[in-house]
Amino acid sequence: MNKKQGQLIAMALILTGLSFATIPAQAKTTYSVVKTTKLAKAPYHVTNTKKVTYTWNLAHTQKLQLISGNEDAATYANQTTWYVDKKVTLKHANKTTTYFHITNDNGNDSGYVYHQALAKGYAPKYSATLNDGKYYRLNAATTVTSYNKVLTLPKDTVVRAATNINDLKETFSISLNALSYKLKKQLGISKSMLSATIAAGPKLNWTKISTPAYMLPYTGTDKTEVWGNDLFPGSDESRTNTQRLRITTDGYLEFYNNASYQSMGTVYPIGTPTSRQILTSNVDGNTITVTYHQAIPGLTDTAITVAGKTEYQLTIEIQKQLTDKSGYALAHYVVGGKPFYSWASAFLLPDYDTPNPATALSETNFKKLDKEFFNTDTFYKTTKKVKIKAPFTGYEGGLSQLKTVTLPKGTVVAGNKPYRTKVNRKYVTVFDLRTNILSSRLLKVGYQTGLVAGTYSTEATSTSGFKQVKRPNYMPTYSYGDLYLGSNTAITNRSSQLATQSVQITADGYVEVHKNSAKANSATYYSKPVAAAKIQRVVIKNKTRQLFLNKRLSGLKTTKVKYQGKTQYQLNLTNQHKYRVVEPLGDSDDGPAYYNLYTLAGKTFYTPLGSING
Repeated sequence: MNKKQGQLIAMALILTGLSFATIPAQAKTTYSVVKTTKLAKAPYHVTNTKKVTYTWNLAHTQKLQLISGNEDAATYANQTTWYVDKKVTLKHANKTTTYFHITNDNGNDSGYVYHQALAKGYAPKYSATLNDGKYYRLNAATTVTSYNKVLTLPKDTVVRAATNINDLKETFSISLNALSYKLKKQLGISKSMLSATIAAGPKLNWTKISTPAYMLPYTGTDKTEVWGNDLFPGSDESRTNTQRLRITTDGYLEFYNNASYQSMGTVYPIGTPTSRQILTSNVDGNTITVTYHQAIPGLTDTAITVAGKTEYQLTIEIQKQLTDKSGYALAHYVVGGKPFYSWASAFLLPDYDTPNPATALSETNFKKLDKEFFNTDTFYKTTKKVKIKAPFTGYEGGLSQLKTVTLPKGTVVAGNKPYRTKVNRKYVTVFDLRTNILSSRLLKVGYQTGLVAGTYSTEATSTSGFKQVKRPNYMPTYSYGDLYLGSNTAITNRSSQLATQSVQITADGYVEVHKNSAKANSATYYSKPVAAAKIQRVVIKNKTRQLFLNKRLSGLKTTKVKYQGKTQYQLNLTNQHKYRVVEPLGDSDDGPAYYNLYTLAGKTFYTPLGSING
């Protein structure tokens, strides 16, 4: 390209409002995936706990979680192990960088982190029993310890074990409870000895195997060492039940059928079983078939002939339905044509995560509520310039990073009532400041580094430089000023789906508009807004707050008006006085949550009001 052509292109760019500077800047912000390599899932930990380290999304446009850097994060990093399952090479500005994809203990996606920030192995202070129960066959007689008692498990015993990590030492917890009555009696294993410990290492001579075909499917979520799901006769719990069916890891079918009450609430059975060693086992769809040498009285097994000898066959059909028992569930089976059930986790219920719907609450009944736990902040105005520490997080929330925010004189803030506490050996009056509802102009120090405002207030701010004032008339009653697009359906689905538009009326008198991805984390609500305008005056007429702004607000309809010769933009916020209540899920300790509907710029929004302690 010659000089003249360059001048013509430059002129064209200027006329269209662009410049050469915008083009490379945009290119430099783009990250592209060069290569992705799947890795065997392995534990890693942060190498430098003092260095600020965030995980990122794959596009490298959002910081997700702080995993090291401040005092709390350093402690967290020393105690937290991440699991790397992928290596990704990203290209940016003609440079390539390697990132690890990590998950947490529960397998939840935690984003991508620069590979040199992590080292292989467990964190120094990591301590956990991993939810990783697996089956193993012992290749030699193996010594284990339970309650200081040394036991020797025979060669070829099939056991179930989970991994324990404590101060970089790896051990396994073997389920003794899941072994057969015969073996437990032989080794002197008591009912209280549910598990045994064995150290990991080259001396541990066992082979990991697939789940044996005779084992019943697990109906819980905690795959640590002692789980089990014994079967009980019938379709529902009975206080007079005296039967219990279990299949052990070392391959025995045990049927307890005596005068003793067999409770689903105990992990071990009562009495002595009729026990048969399983000869063969087969899984066909939802049916498990096992065979053994002798019939079991009380069970409907069938005699069959195998190689000229009589064996007995029992079928266990796994039913699809679960029964909700409010806090847990029952799984159902058909054993030899008769109904049986077992305990199951409520998490397995198909509608477990389905929230209770938002329902209408009359204004009369709303007025009768105890509003002790409603959103009733105390407001303050700065009497001088004040510097505070405000928390910021990544887009997935989690640990916060404190940054200094300067509040100009005359800034209105929200917090709780003042209280006395000891600071540097002296008692001072302090309050907790709700920084996440301050305007973006004050929180820009965090937004500029790609963070979002932390949802928790910074603690113990001295009241020096603050004067308590009345609640600003632009703040809706019992609200933190946060409004979310939608009504009943949006309230019902609030935990799983973000409002695509949310509005924050800030404590210091701004209206800010946010556009949100429905599937994003709720921390997104406190990210940098797409538009903001200052409230210059407020007029209240009946149920409507007329907010007069200093400029138009993208995304919300306003009306241009003149006031004392100056242009303002009127935004109407009308209280519908339509209250909604959401009851907690059956096993929750929370109380009901309350909401109110508003009309903002002609659209319906809801705002949280608070809850009643459960």
